[in-house]
Amino acid sequence: MSNRDVEEGGTRATLQAWADAYSTRSAKALAALYTVNGVYEDVPSGFSATGPDVEGFAQGFLGMVESFEFILEGLFADGTRGALAWTFRGRNNSFVGDEGAKGKAIAARVFTAFSFEGGRIARSSDYYDTASLMRQVGALPQDG
Repeated sequence: MSNRDVEEGGTRATLQAWADAYSTRSAKALAALYTVNGVYEDVPSGFSATGPDVEGFAQGFLGMVESFEFILEGLFADGTRGALAWTFRGRNNSFVGDEGAKGKAIAARVFTAFSFEGGRIARSSDYYDTASLMRQVGALPQDG
């Protein structure tokens, strides 16, 4: 087995652990996968958290989506980079829209890009369609 095979297995395992942490709603387990100065970025909102703030960022997100469900759709890792395709669904609790949008069912397909250092996450960046979420809660008109 080459060093590259070990790296790929390690980063694949890290991504699976990241998915498992969200599936079990464990912000602490998710944050433990990042480097000391690791960055978790939510591109659509423009928000990011670094280092010890990653746990609070993840906990905040989980609190804004009640009955959170994580569905892993695809995973790629090559030792220095990785990606996950996943869907989340649940009930809106201030993730999107105003007070009238609370409690409404939401779902979003998400793509998360990763970079790794030493088998740990140095950076992750989430991408998803905010307009779709806004339509789901009635904050934007339906297409067509």
